[in-house]
Amino acid sequence: MTKRNLKSMITEAESKDKTVEAGSKKLTQDELASRIGLLLKNFPNNNDLEQTHGMGLHSNTFFQKIISAEIWKKGCKIKPDDYYKGMVFVDYLATYLTDELNISSNLEELSDSAKKSLNEPYLPLEIVVLEAGLYAKEKPADYFDKKNLGEMKKRYDAHNAKVDFSSGKLKKSEPFYDAIGLMTVELVKPENHECLAKVTERSQLKALIFTDSILDYLKDKGAKKNIQNYLDQGDHFTASIAAIDNLRKEVTLSDVQDYFMKAAGRGKDDKGDEEKKISPAADMTDDILAK
Repeated sequence: MTKRNLKSMITEAESKDKTVEAGSKKLTQDELASRIGLLLKNFPNNNDLEQTHGMGLHSNTFFQKIISAEIWKKGCKIKPDDYYKGMVFVDYLATYLTDELNISSNLEELSDSAKKSLNEPYLPLEIVVLEAGLYAKEKPADYFDKKNLGEMKKRYDAHNAKVDFSSGKLKKSEPFYDAIGLMTVELVKPENHECLAKVTERSQLKALIFTDSILDYLKDKGAKKNIQNYLDQGDHFTASIAAIDNLRKEVTLSDVQDYFMKAAGRGKDDKGDEEKKISPAADMTDDILAK
């Protein structure tokens, strides 16, 4: 998500006539932003940290409501347009599914190597997702089967917060949170806005953003359809498990290497002299990713 003026973002949203469903009611884009803003306002903070360098009050509030303290402290060098979605993605994987920070450390090493080889330390969401697939691929074959799902679901529930929109005790909506709501809506592809409109829990929201991040990079149409069905049915946890499990089955080291080869200005079939055959990107992925 680009760092645009938040007031103009709301104005832009109000000018759109797109509608999504929340229960039986159709929501316009600005109504969806207001609903998600109200959701976030009524979540208790997930942490009480504050980043004063490079993050405004809206961004800090979003992170306080959604991101775990451990991942926020650790941080990830993700491209600005992908930063918020990428951080939610990494946090969900680390906090809910694996209960360890290794993925963050892997991304840090990858970022350091990208800076040395390509002079670009910030990773796009595509590489964050693919690296997560490689990381998950290193887990035992049955890691995402029933024997571990109980512990994952316990973490999912432990970090959760729920909002009852029918309650008369809800804090009222306000423009500040409408803007944060719009930031959040922009993290989810339009085709999943109907799913977003039905979210009432913090863990649901994070699972939806996590799964939405993966769907673009899955090739198996049958698997994608099944995952989408889980989301449409409101089973966000199962959708997230199916998404990462299918991703790790599909992703290969060459998927990540190809990205860095292209970033270095060389296609995978590019022919050069002996000195150019091993590009810095290829060298980097051999050393860093082949672990």
